[in-house]
Amino acid sequence: MKMPIDDIETLKPATDNKVIADKAIALSEEGQVAAAINYASLVGQTSCIYNHSLSSDLQTKLTTQGYTIEEPKYLAKSGDQYIIRW
Repeated sequence: MKMPIDDIETLKPATDNKVIADKAIALSEEGQVAAAINYASLVGQTSCIYNHSLSSDLQTKLTTQGYTIEEPKYLAKSGDQYIIRW
């Protein structure tokens, strides 16, 4: 559930806002990854480096859609950077 910007000044039931809040982080993360992939594609790339953590749900969604995900071999901290290929 997303809140349309037109309804931003309309008071919603608490249960609706709880659903929106619970999904906001996942939607934001997916949008950030999609933007990184789409911008790379627009300039002819077939991979991108994503410098943030990826939730396991989003990793599953990406692999289901045909993307491969790997961590670079040498990282200071595991889970901070991924190479996403298509």
